[in-house]
Amino acid sequence: MKKYIIIFLFSIHYLYAQHADSKPISLENAIEICLKNNLSIQTQKLKISQQEALEGTAIDFAKTNLGTEIGQINSRAIDSKLMGSQAFRPKNYYRAQDALLKAKTAVERQGVDVVAYQIKAEIYPIFAELLFLQAQKALCLRYDTLYTQNLKVAETRIRLGESGILEKTMAETQRLQISHDILQTDAEILYWQEKLQYWLQTKDWFFPENQPVKMNFSFPTDSNYFQKHPALRALQQQIALTQQQIKAEEAELLPEFSIGLGMQSIRGYQNTSGKEYYAGALPQFAFVQAGISIPIYKKAINSRIESVKIQEKVIENEQLVQSKQIQYEYDLLTTQYKKAVQHIAYYEKVAIPQGEKLRKTAELSRQNGEIGYAEWSLTLNQVMAIQQEYLNAIRGYNQIVVALQSLLF
Repeated sequence: MKKYIIIFLFSIHYLYAQHADSKPISLENAIEICLKNNLSIQTQKLKISQQEALEGTAIDFAKTNLGTEIGQINSRAIDSKLMGSQAFRPKNYYRAQDALLKAKTAVERQGVDVVAYQIKAEIYPIFAELLFLQAQKALCLRYDTLYTQNLKVAETRIRLGESGILEKTMAETQRLQISHDILQTDAEILYWQEKLQYWLQTKDWFFPENQPVKMNFSFPTDSNYFQKHPALRALQQQIALTQQQIKAEEAELLPEFSIGLGMQSIRGYQNTSGKEYYAGALPQFAFVQAGISIPIYKKAINSRIESVKIQEKVIENEQLVQSKQIQYEYDLLTTQYKKAVQHIAYYEKVAIPQGEKLRKTAELSRQNGEIGYAEWSLTLNQVMAIQQEYLNAIRGYNQIVVALQSLLF
């Protein structure tokens, strides 16, 4: 039996020693590192830079048109013409394009907050579970010490002939069981450490710094707090974008102007201020050309405007639905939170003190010979079960806190 106990202890040591160089870290620092190293955040920032670069395209004039004509333009003589023209829109058109591009950049910026919110929603439960598992391991180690001491006592008693093999076998069984529990807890700790390392995107291993297993939480006092939720703000930014899209489409109804300058030749005798002279093939007569393009057929533009207006209403409805969903989940979690607090208060004020009193009484009774090993062992297991249930209650409380923090970003 000792051989199996040694194997269990060695396995535990080997498994846990794989990340014995783990460093303590706070929840705030874990989130900070994660946001710094996360590839999704970096990708979103690149999208912002990409969109900011596109803002320079707001004022985008059409290509300058250069042309020439050679032939019998004015008479049978061969003449030539050189022309250059430029088309442009009214100032309001370019303002609408600039506002639209800036609205798209704002959407991408809001995307960083959404990704950060999603990352935090992943980090919170990992941290909470590691806190619980560390507390659970501490509980197991405490009882492992008691069962180890008890096993030594049982071995001494059997050598002295004061007890039978049953007591020693029971002690060994309990020792093996608690060793198995430690082994399982260490395996769970490693699993959640790996998840934490994945989100931190670092080669270092971390575990929560020394802090109470019960996570702190305070409710917001601002009644409009949920309007700042990243998901709702992202939808609000989408609404602002559709409004700019409508203005940009309406700007397409504005006319387009063009202006040009040219020079041409008119070969032959010309009279200028009463003087005649011969004009050769070289272009020397200037002219100005102006034009305006008016959108007569507006159905396509109006249809696009109507489509964007409908899209705006769709996003507004999505925002309303999500806002009500967040409020509903918040109210539900608030009720669960109050129940969890009451549940933990029962253990802290009644069950845990009573269990500790029961353990001390059993220890004293066994020392005085009033109860045997079986009664003592049964009492100790009962006390440990109470403490484990207390940890489970804190675990459930932490899960509610994590869900609330996810809503409160």
